[in-house]
Amino acid sequence: YFPDESEEMMIINYCYNDNNHEYNKLYINQLNIKKMFNTIVLQEQAPTGGGGMTMILMMVAIFAVMWLFMIRPQQKKQKEIRNFQNSLTEGSKVVTGGGIYGTVKRIDNERNKIEVEIAKGVVIEVDRSYVFADPVSMQNQQMK
Repeated sequence: YFPDESEEMMIINYCYNDNNHEYNKLYINQLNIKKMFNTIVLQEQAPTGGGGMTMILMMVAIFAVMWLFMIRPQQKKQKEIRNFQNSLTEGSKVVTGGGIYGTVKRIDNERNKIEVEIAKGVVIEVDRSYVFADPVSMQNQQMK
């Protein structure tokens, strides 16, 4: 139970008329704290207008930032890889998904396989989706 203002004023007046001033000051401070607590609790319970719309706008903004900085760059990178894999020619320098460097010897479009020479006379067959551009040869082409 928290006293209303009229009861509170009566209690404060009574405390000032009493001789025990230290106790009275403490009691008055407790009343002030309770009053502040009531004010804060009542303010938090008050309904806010447009709160739902603000939340929706915040969620849209978060999604937009995620899309710009995470999803879109990844989509561009995947598109570059797909374009490289589709434009492979014999003699292209590649790296397999397992990290093996080599040169494309033969492309089998029917089976979606590529034969990669990793050393003289050593040829391995790799799925086309596991072949990527050789970064060293890409740097050399960009410098020329």
